[in-house]
Amino acid sequence: MRYSSVWFDSNDYYITPGNGDDSGEASYHKWLPAGSLKYAVTDAWNVYVSAGRGFETPTINELSYRSGDQGGLNFGLQPSTNETVEIGSKARIGNGLLTAALFQTDTDNEIVVDASSGGRTSYKNAGKTRRQGMELGLDQQFGESWRLKAAWTWLDATYRTNVCDDASCKGNRIPGIAATWAMPPLATSPKKAGTRAAIFAI
Repeated sequence: MRYSSVWFDSNDYYITPGNGDDSGEASYHKWLPAGSLKYAVTDAWNVYVSAGRGFETPTINELSYRSGDQGGLNFGLQPSTNETVEIGSKARIGNGLLTAALFQTDTDNEIVVDASSGGRTSYKNAGKTRRQGMELGLDQQFGESWRLKAAWTWLDATYRTNVCDDASCKGNRIPGIAATWAMPPLATSPKKAGTRAAIFAI
């Protein structure tokens, strides 16, 4: 169990006729429970399930502007909240570790761009989103100097409700999030001098 608190406070010292006081403050508080269970199938193989809640507060950049020509910070922006469930497996194979996991994260009040014009970008709370996928990983030692660390992720990130003003976005993929990601690097670590090589694919 974790308790998180975040405060924002803005003081406006430029107050003139026609330019009112845009001071304000916002505070965000949330209890965030989390838990997990692990079962040892054998001495070298464990399976687990975990679940937890989280929340993401707006950043100062996301609070900086309100929509339209309104002044002051966007204190109406609320934090996004999420619930995550993951099941997975970890197995030792020789000198290596093989991991696999399935996960799903449901988010409410996702923070998205509201409008962007003239260098001003404002944000708003959208509806519900879902991120679900799987991860595979291998960390294998070969002798004293060579080590293989590989990882692969598949992610399906979609809107669960409509967040668009002029069209229906429900079911669409969330832009800017890669569907697959892979990391198959091979590294060597001699005792005196080090040489490393890595390959990344998205």
